[in-house]
Amino acid sequence: MLRLLTDLGVELFGFDLTPEMIVSGRKVFGELKLDPSQLWEGNVVEPADFRWPRDSKITFDVVLCSGVFPHIPAELDKIVIKNLHDAVEPGGLVVAELRNEFFALFTMNRYTRDFMFERLIDLKALQASAGGERDKLDQAISQIESMYRTDLPPIRKGKADEPGYDEVLSRLHNPIEMQANFRAAGFVDVEPLYYHFHAMPPMVAELVPNLFRTRSLEMDLNPRDWRGLFMASAFVIAARRPATEK
Repeated sequence: MLRLLTDLGVELFGFDLTPEMIVSGRKVFGELKLDPSQLWEGNVVEPADFRWPRDSKITFDVVLCSGVFPHIPAELDKIVIKNLHDAVEPGGLVVAELRNEFFALFTMNRYTRDFMFERLIDLKALQASAGGERDKLDQAISQIESMYRTDLPPIRKGKADEPGYDEVLSRLHNPIEMQANFRAAGFVDVEPLYYHFHAMPPMVAELVPNLFRTRSLEMDLNPRDWRGLFMASAFVIAARRPATEK
């Protein structure tokens, strides 16, 4: 994504966990007459990896974290957030991209079913206290499931020698919880900004493809639209490290 930021007049640095991504990125940097050494292999869990190996004293005004949080275990979220905080200068900006868990409430498919029974409804507690109503509870669960297209979306599988996107860790995040986590790490001006809006549930998009795309792109122009909490499949957390810290 750094190739899209070359017109900002700023120095660009970046790291990635995957060696192939660094090889590709350095090739792009070379084509753009940028220093390929300003891309390196690194892990967001390691604080030292946020520093340029050639000069660890280099500090950053802005840190962008894209395509990372969905693929790290939940227990590492707060570690990564702290590392992001420490990687920018006081007053610096952090922008982190995440997949929106609340979008599941809008899709009316298997994501909705999973969100209902894994995040909202305490199914184990209901089953434990159902007593003589256990059969009726099972009927209620079946009725809820029947409201959704649980066959959609299809599982995204990979090639023969590698897993697909839905076969690797690809987590969703709760915007409210993540906003609180960034604040707890010492950030200020913490704001979720929504993008990749869906004007209607995606299962009906093929019926009106032009209208769906046009209206969805129009909605993307306002990342603060409250409907993004449910109608956008992704969001970024924008937050600042305080200029002065206690």
